[in-house]
Amino acid sequence: TAQDAASQNATITSTVLALLQKVLGAGANIYTTNYSLSPVYSYPPSGGQGTLIGFSVSNTVEAVISALSSVGAVIDAGTQAGASRVQGLTFGLKDPEPVRLQALRQAATVARTHADAMTGGAGLHTGNVIAITEGVATTPVITNTTPAVASVTTPIQAGTVTITATVTIDFAIVP
Repeated sequence: TAQDAASQNATITSTVLALLQKVLGAGANIYTTNYSLSPVYSYPPSGGQGTLIGFSVSNTVEAVISALSSVGAVIDAGTQAGASRVQGLTFGLKDPEPVRLQALRQAATVARTHADAMTGGAGLHTGNVIAITEGVATTPVITNTTPAVASVTTPIQAGTVTITATVTIDFAIVP
């Protein structure tokens, strides 16, 4: 029944959460990102009406982990406690703002340099800024630059985070 499926899921999820909490400590950042309960049907090979055979429950939790060295232990703890799916490792920065600002400054400098080169090549000069817009993307990129963490069962490679800034600047062009 739906109630049985939900109850079994609650038991497993509680066990997973308790073990994750134990591995990550009292200040752990663990939270639910999705919960679904759906009927499961069996269909005859020749087609036709499906028969309800049970229910499927999914309870997705996310753990934010600061220390790369504990990622493998967290994965292991979750699967040992009954988690049946691990997905979506993401590497990021705790505070990306200083790096974003640096990338924007560099992008604006490059934009000015390119504008000066183009106007200079045309025998003109770059004037005042008329408009400026930004676009910044933070992209986790997994690389093989750091060896796998040896103290965990599930090895996780360190990653680098790429910050890309795009600046569009409209300059006045003067003779």
